[in-house]
Amino acid sequence: MSTAGRAAADDDGELERLRAEVRDLRARARVRPLISQAQGIVRERYALPDGRAPSR
Repeated sequence: MSTAGRAAADDDGELERLRAEVRDLRARARVRPLISQAQGIVRERYALPDGRAPSR
């Protein structure tokens, strides 16, 4: 494979890696509010503290 061919293949691999990372980040952004909502429901149901450090 020529140097130009390897560079193009490396660019394609990097582009695919970045696309996969963007897909992962978008999925995490969609799920995060649901997790926060579930945590709030559990805290309310069992009268748990909110997990934040008490203010002084």
